[in-house]
Amino acid sequence: MIAGDYRKSVRLETAEPERTIGRLAGKHGLKARPAATYKAMPVIKTAVREHSREAGLICLEGVLDEVNAGPEAARAAARAWARGDVRGAIAGPRNFQRCLLRCRAWRTSSARGPATRSRP
Repeated sequence: MIAGDYRKSVRLETAEPERTIGRLAGKHGLKARPAATYKAMPVIKTAVREHSREAGLICLEGVLDEVNAGPEAARAAARAWARGDVRGAIAGPRNFQRCLLRCRAWRTSSARGPATRSRP
């Protein structure tokens, strides 16, 4: 809830990243397309039910770090991704990934791969 409230307050819309990515890509003459599609709800439900205290603390720390960093880090990563600059896109804080890696349900799902892959 903290992360969602914060992102909404600084207009980092997590519910519609496709629109933001498409807009940023379009500014650079690129066409955005999904790399993969995941069926997330079963994973999320399992992660909430089975996460450890340690995982919860890492996730909370990540959210607090994101709030302290401010919105510019995420915006800079989005701009880099739209330019095709992968290093720049992943150079910012990776707290969300640290959190997910601590959740056994996510690791299991990630190992299986996406439910469907988009075609190039």
